Amino acid sequence: MRTHSTETPGNTLLVVAAFVFVLMVHGALPGFGLPTLGQAIWTSAFAQAFADASPWALTSHMFGLPAPSAMAFGLAGARVAGWYITLGLHPADAYSAMVATWLLVSFASCRKLGRFVGLGSRMATLAAVLWLSMPIAWAHGGYSMVGIGIALLPFYFLCTASLLPAHGVRRRWAVVLALVGPVIAIFMDGYTFMMFAVGSTGMLAWVFLREPAARKQLLIFAGPMHVAGFVVAYLLFRAYIHGNGFPAESLDFFRAWGVDLSFVARPTQGQQWLWDTIGYSIYRDDTIYYGDYSVWTTTFCLPILLAGVIAWWAARRRSVLASGLLLVGIFAFYMALGPSLKIDARKPTVESAAVADAQQLMPPEAGPIHTGNARISVYLPGFNVMRAAYRWVALTLFCLWGVLVLALANERATRWRIWPWVMAALVLANLPHLGQSLMQARSQRDMFQAIDHDMVKPLKDLVPRGSTIAFAPYGNDFLGIYMAARAKTPSFNAGGDKNVALAQAYWPASMLSLGDPAIPGQEGAIVRFLLDKTGDAVVVPYADMLWSAHGWPCYRPGDCIADRRKAFAPAIAALKAIPIIQVDETPYFVVARLRPEYRKASMQATAEALAIGSIHYPIRTRSSYAMADMVLTRGWYPGEAEFTWSGATAILSLPVPASCRTDAMCSVTLNFSVFGAGGDRLPTVTFSDADHPDAPATAVRVSDPGEQHVSLPLRTGQPVNRINVSVSPAWSPRQLVGSPDERVLGIALSRIELKDGVSSD
Repeated sequence: MRTHSTETPGNTLLVVAAFVFVLMVHGALPGFGLPTLGQAIWTSAFAQAFADASPWALTSHMFGLPAPSAMAFGLAGARVAGWYITLGLHPADAYSAMVATWLLVSFASCRKLGRFVGLGSRMATLAAVLWLSMPIAWAHGGYSMVGIGIALLPFYFLCTASLLPAHGVRRRWAVVLALVGPVIAIFMDGYTFMMFAVGSTGMLAWVFLREPAARKQLLIFAGPMHVAGFVVAYLLFRAYIHGNGFPAESLDFFRAWGVDLSFVARPTQGQQWLWDTIGYSIYRDDTIYYGDYSVWTTTFCLPILLAGVIAWWAARRRSVLASGLLLVGIFAFYMALGPSLKIDARKPTVESAAVADAQQLMPPEAGPIHTGNARISVYLPGFNVMRAAYRWVALTLFCLWGVLVLALANERATRWRIWPWVMAALVLANLPHLGQSLMQARSQRDMFQAIDHDMVKPLKDLVPRGSTIAFAPYGNDFLGIYMAARAKTPSFNAGGDKNVALAQAYWPASMLSLGDPAIPGQEGAIVRFLLDKTGDAVVVPYADMLWSAHGWPCYRPGDCIADRRKAFAPAIAALKAIPIIQVDETPYFVVARLRPEYRKASMQATAEALAIGSIHYPIRTRSSYAMADMVLTRGWYPGEAEFTWSGATAILSLPVPASCRTDAMCSVTLNFSVFGAGGDRLPTVTFSDADHPDAPATAVRVSDPGEQHVSLPLRTGQPVNRINVSVSPAWSPRQLVGSPDERVLGIALSRIELKDGVSSD
């Protein structure tokens, strides 16, 4: 360890220039470029919601209603972006500023580690540039927090190193870093949290074995604080996500996303300028290889593997840490392989590219050479959710970077003047096509701002702030949650697979019924959503709420604005024909609301009568029937092919034809079956007048699982009769047959027919 003088102005200028260069490599240039688009939109939705709530908000109340939305990953990024939005930055620039902030933390940590082992200022700066030029970091920019987490590995290990007495950090600051590091890591990205835990624990164990003088410090202070930091981080994360952990993936996923040795040895075309220039890179895509593009675009690392092994040989005797880093790196590379050893493993040849693209998972027979790490990936907590196994390469490269830094700090090696040149050559070999990547970053920022202009501004103009909205169809709605947060119109829609699943568990039936407007019969669900006051407006976007967030306005041919507008046209025309519905069109979406005169509570019955009055008997309740959702008012599940299930209790809203509203006696016949009826199970189905509780009810005890027929009188004088349906007892499929379906099912209503005169079956 050396004593260093203060930085000279020249060194300071070099540090600044080097960091700006790093920002250019990553495309994180506020006001100019954006590192990615899709993940930036998703993150900015949370960031905007945080900014509007409070400086310390950690969940969003602007989307994923009715429950607050937590972030399954990336909170450490979104919260920082939220602060930048509060300061007045546009969300696109706030995202870039957030990335730049964490890159600055990484850059400073690299220099700190370099200075600690004896590097001068310029060599420490070179080491920092080398780490942040790694494709494993910048090529993960599209994965947002994964890339940031990888970039932050030096910071995480610096937090652990601060616990060692040789580091010279005051104990109270060492405690702070030991606690803060794991918390930031787990709230940034789960993959790099695991790398941090495994790598730092491995290094402390190595120091314990090789440094007898440090054992007391490790046992009394460093070890307990290290464990405490990770335990506290884990408990905080579990509390934040309410214990909803991540399910383990199948080994076929680990196998497909394991690194192929051919990816390590030869780069993918279009990624790095040097290897494209000399013709060493090759073309790859997901019709040929298992997994996705991130596996083969981020893992070329042959030069640093070779340099790192040679550096270890040079530094192994002078530094105890060199061998420890190498061993941790070897273990990480072993885990990166996945359950099967792959060398240019390709998918079976098929006629259709679409079929090949769908075959992302890799079956065991496609990788017959087993690595032996399958048991670790199946049985060890933490390891069993590291499904993109190739990402362990990041820890390998960090360890080899550390070995290179140790070699560079070695006095004898420095006299040879080899390692500075090696590291500079590695930087050049790592770089992307810088001009193209900067143009892409600029284009991504332009698309982000276009989304604000084309989607957010019209939504603000049409829908008052504070109105509750829904986007139909719902799905993984990156754009939807961003629009809701920016327009300050709370939405039921959610973004991110896990957030969508959590939100849907609390959605009302009228929200769950909002299907794809391109499918006939969905306009009724929109009307029911509005009549039930579930929300104030339904937005039907012509843009894909997931993929258009990754490439505006059209991410893939055949699913563009014009295509979706044409597909949705019949449903929009049907909505316009309903007298109580106001439809406002923009070039990119449609907003459906109740007309102003029907939004008052006093006009609820009138509005419902007008909407339901256009329905004609017989009424089929299958999912494709246009107005089924108008009749199935409350307590019904989304329709199926030939019928719709009720819960234990439900309400039917039945239209009364004009000819039946005077003295004429009319009835309806309900055709239905009862879930679980038969044998010794004899459920009772009761039909009663929802608006006249004192009126006689009709009760039917059902012993047959087949179709039942019950006739009910239509009450005169009203355009709509509301019927309570009650089934007792009612069961779920899980209760009766042990299936995963936990819905409590009542009757399966298939058809409602109008009859002259009252009859009973």
